[in-house]
Amino acid sequence: MYKVYKKGDKRLHDKFVIITQARNLFEKTTHLKPNIREGSTYTYTWGSWQEYFNVELRKKRLPCHYFSELLDKDYVIYNGISDVHRSYFLEDLVDNKVIPYKYRESVLIALGEDFTKFKIEDRMSIHLSDKLLAPLKYKYKLDYDKIVYLDDILLPGWKKRLDTSDLRYDIQYSTYLDMNNIYFKMKEFRKE
Repeated sequence: MYKVYKKGDKRLHDKFVIITQARNLFEKTTHLKPNIREGSTYTYTWGSWQEYFNVELRKKRLPCHYFSELLDKDYVIYNGISDVHRSYFLEDLVDNKVIPYKYRESVLIALGEDFTKFKIEDRMSIHLSDKLLAPLKYKYKLDYDKIVYLDDILLPGWKKRLDTSDLRYDIQYSTYLDMNNIYFKMKEFRKE
């Protein structure tokens, strides 16, 4: 169901773009089919993710601003919440000192692949750079260092704080995602 947001729920600053694998948004003790969490299914999973957030978790809004997945033969990008609204996922991580406060109002991009098992494909890097990252960089006048991966901004001791909090996120390090590859592709598609 569409929710009208209060003024106080809006993002005030456009300082960072954070990329994460969609599986990090999954909460332990809830149910989502494992093949949807892993991605690489070549089928539409965004609908299942939305149902998971809205029905299983009973959230009134989605946690990410954008979602990308492999659909049929190429990657697609879906809009989650509007850029003007905050991500509850990032707010939760900041409030529990899992990531620094400066990332509270960032734009969040979720990738529908499990980078603990699969390497990021060049086509996904190209697609993200051309269709999303380079335009966001231009729109918000961001430097390359303002586009970060979640793994790179986790605070020391984050795992213990996450485990002792009320949060149930299943955050895992992404062994097979190389941000340098994405930065390199972004330079090819810069919109300036």
